[in-house]
Amino acid sequence: MCDNPSYCRIICYSLGPGLRQMQGAQTTLPTTVTQLFAAYLYNIFKNHEFNISKHHDLRAEQIRDVIIRTGQMGYMGIDHNITQFNEKQLNDFKLEQSHTLPGFLVEHPDPSQSIFTFIHMTLQEFIAAVAKYLTVDPQSLAQLLASAESNVRFRTFLRFMVGLASSGSDRILGEIVGQLPNQTRNTMIDWVKKQTENNLSNTQNNFTAQSKASKSKLLESLYYLFELQNTGLMQQTVGLGAALTLGHDFPYNAIRLMPMDCIVMASVLDHCYDVQELNLNNCCVGAEEIQRLVPVLHKFKVLRLRGNNLTDEGVKLLSAALGRPDCQIQTLDLGSNRISHTDFQQLTMALTNNSSLIQLYLNKNQVGDTGVRYLCEALNSFGCRIQTLELEGNGITDTYTEELAVIPLRNTSMTRVNLANNLLTDRSVCSLQTLIQRHTYLQEIGLQRNKFRPDGGLHLQSLSDLRPGLRVDVYSTIMSKGLGTSA
Repeated sequence: MCDNPSYCRIICYSLGPGLRQMQGAQTTLPTTVTQLFAAYLYNIFKNHEFNISKHHDLRAEQIRDVIIRTGQMGYMGIDHNITQFNEKQLNDFKLEQSHTLPGFLVEHPDPSQSIFTFIHMTLQEFIAAVAKYLTVDPQSLAQLLASAESNVRFRTFLRFMVGLASSGSDRILGEIVGQLPNQTRNTMIDWVKKQTENNLSNTQNNFTAQSKASKSKLLESLYYLFELQNTGLMQQTVGLGAALTLGHDFPYNAIRLMPMDCIVMASVLDHCYDVQELNLNNCCVGAEEIQRLVPVLHKFKVLRLRGNNLTDEGVKLLSAALGRPDCQIQTLDLGSNRISHTDFQQLTMALTNNSSLIQLYLNKNQVGDTGVRYLCEALNSFGCRIQTLELEGNGITDTYTEELAVIPLRNTSMTRVNLANNLLTDRSVCSLQTLIQRHTYLQEIGLQRNKFRPDGGLHLQSLSDLRPGLRVDVYSTIMSKGLGTSA
């Protein structure tokens, strides 16, 4: 938010008084973006040394009138894509320059006439939302919301409309404009509830789950819940969902997540306890994004992060979630994340004490033999309960199979190992034979697209005849249960 000097000014005016009063007093700072701008508005009228009308005792009715007229002009600007206003437009809304400067507008002198802009575009959207919130009648509100929802220019405006229904915003603004209308507040809460339930349903429906648009709408609903700060509503909507799906196996059906998106998501999910699955496949999640999500990732039973850009730094952060004693993650997909052995040791250390994880997918990374050695140490621990291990395309050589084959039988739960598309040769045949013979629970091992000679591959294939039900896949494609094709 601080890449723009005008935004820095807004933040300073919003947070400054509260920070100064925190010492020795119980002070609540703004939690949401709506509350941040509400605090700015409050301080402009209450504490600004230039006070907008140069009077230090403005009544609530006067402040309300100035905000409404300024907001009506701002709304007209959003509706017509206008960010610069001339003196005639100010006069049309009965705004004198002294009413709007210096708290709202900046004057840009021009040879012919002065031009005015809001200090920041977001401030224009906020004041427009406040004006509508204070004046719209209940019958017109539904039409306003429907119209604004279909126009991308009103996205931030809508978030502010929702945020104004929060108790925090009501408390801040109520001190300068009087109580905000309760009926509008109730209507906004009902609207957010319906929007969230519909968008959750659409992303879980087989016919609409492919749509990037449905995922974008769901993310927008998370922003509404964040601005509203209604814990009960979060739990009644997202908290009851079987899955939260913003990603997809195909990148063009996933949405790109930014750090702020992850902050919003984590804030909402922090109050939810029954969400079973989080799907962020191919959402461009990196270390910065995962850092925002780490506090809530341990809550999910299924965590899909395939096709992102976690790298070693992101894996290091993710290890904190896996290492929590209350971690519930059973399935973890980290395929195609540019993970090397560098910080992989921290992940395996977390697995040592993790008893919830059953399926681990590390396909198409660069773990290599060093990373696999760390992984073998985790598999050898009493706490590890991994049953399915996917290591396709990780540059693993024969050294790995030798280490895996001699793992003591402390972990007897391993049922499936996929080593396809690595660098294994005939040297691994004896080690793999030992692995299969010693691990009697092993049901399936994938070895396709390695470097076995025909006679070595045939020997491995024949091993499946030694144990009923064992599948040694050397040539065909292995299907990953519950995650699609691993090839």
